[in-house]
Amino acid sequence: MTFNIFTPITNLNSSKIKWKIRVRAQAIWRGITRDTKEFRGINIIFIDDSDSRIHAFVNAKYAEIFDQVLQEGQIYDLTNFIVQDYTGLESHRCVRYDKHIYFADYTKLEKSTNDGLTIPNYSFDIFSLKDLESMEGNKRFLCDVVGVIKDVTHLRDYVSESNEDKRQLRFSITDGRCLTKVTIFDEIAQQFEEAYKKQMDDTVIVVLASAKIGRYQGELNLSNYPATRFYMNINHPIVNQLRIRSLEPLFYVTNLLKQIDDSYKLMTTLQIKQLTEQNNQNKVICQVKVVKIQDELQWFCNVCLHCDVDLENVNGKWTCPQPNCRKHYPYPDRRFRVCTLCADNTGGIPIIFADTEVRRITGKTVFDIELDQTMRADDGKFPPELLTILNKEYTITLKLSERNLRNKSDIYTTCDIVEGHQLFANKTPRPETSLEAEDDTSYIETNVGETYPLKETPKTANSGTTKRVRKSEETEDDNNEDNLTLNMMKTVKPKKGFELGIKPRKKKSPDTEKIPKKGNSSRLLPPTD
Repeated sequence: MTFNIFTPITNLNSSKIKWKIRVRAQAIWRGITRDTKEFRGINIIFIDDSDSRIHAFVNAKYAEIFDQVLQEGQIYDLTNFIVQDYTGLESHRCVRYDKHIYFADYTKLEKSTNDGLTIPNYSFDIFSLKDLESMEGNKRFLCDVVGVIKDVTHLRDYVSESNEDKRQLRFSITDGRCLTKVTIFDEIAQQFEEAYKKQMDDTVIVVLASAKIGRYQGELNLSNYPATRFYMNINHPIVNQLRIRSLEPLFYVTNLLKQIDDSYKLMTTLQIKQLTEQNNQNKVICQVKVVKIQDELQWFCNVCLHCDVDLENVNGKWTCPQPNCRKHYPYPDRRFRVCTLCADNTGGIPIIFADTEVRRITGKTVFDIELDQTMRADDGKFPPELLTILNKEYTITLKLSERNLRNKSDIYTTCDIVEGHQLFANKTPRPETSLEAEDDTSYIETNVGETYPLKETPKTANSGTTKRVRKSEETEDDNNEDNLTLNMMKTVKPKKGFELGIKPRKKKSPDTEKIPKKGNSSRLLPPTD
């Protein structure tokens, strides 16, 4: 009796071409150059029965031979192909195995019709969301993440700087410890919106595979690449585990507390107003009460998606004022900008509640609130949903702009918020494990980071379940949102006896920085041409 012998992916090497493997095609995409739109070939991610992954490439001159046979999810018997090592200089690799496959004219690809090897439907190399900040400096690798979907916006149409029609969708994902923003574009954005609308569960968990890490409008952000795929509510151990954790009462609260960085100082409003250019931090934390909402001012702004500045209405068209942009938006994107007066027992300061913080508090976007207003027939009035923050106490992280430090502006803008006076820095955090360690098992350019130094990257093709512990430093652009028409807002001067019962607390010394550990299950990846 003759048995078919299939080589495991991890045993492939460049010593010969007469290999035979049985694999599933998890993802297939066409490689097209951005500038010339030249078709370079077909990219494939193959997985085998041991949950190992490898990238394969079909050159354009052989594409016709295999194009009609290739289908995502199908199992194939692949024989006679070239195996090459990566040089280490490739970018945007979606698999961390250090070898990749090249098809040739003698390569044979057949759909598998025999029973035998059980190959999983999916294989991922999941990274914890808290590790992404430290991976944002290099574009060697794409990454896989998992999280509960939150704050999905409407699909937006706009025109790019090259006058191309584009589509954009924004949302956030959380693993109960961190919240990460995601911005996807064009076809995958439309597919995501359609798939999300079909979900019947209240909690929708997505695995975002081969995502790009970068920054969008100054914040850490994930976006899509031709290799990017999303999988909603699939039957996978890490998804099932996260679903169980999402039922815990503090799942989302922990996420909010996690956002308060213990490296920023807790200050009173009086101390904040006394800061000068000698201050070496661009953010501070304060504990205040919202004593007034400036409901006579506009509660949202129209912004340029490309430049992140306010649009101007020029001859009936919303136009970006930046000379190198000047884009027109027939239906502009809108963000919250709620002007408030906040105070503690030392005085008060005007604070602008920015879009992210208002959405976190209300759970709604500007367009959601406008829809509610239309249903109530109270268009033009200040939304009652935004009045709910009045007389509430918050722990707020404020951005310090250059104008603030030069004493030219006493108006501050939020960049993080937690309801109540809960300062994460003053608590002793419990030991945490990376999410993946608990498990047993033509697009906008952004920079992609790496997890390990080049020479220390583990060379294994198994799905990542290794604990990765990192502590990252946040950098953020100063958006200088103080240049607003807020002259009517007056700074509250400290009054003797002014008491709101808010007592500032001393900041404890920060915890010892955690040292990253090398893992043995993170894979080196082939190029995504």
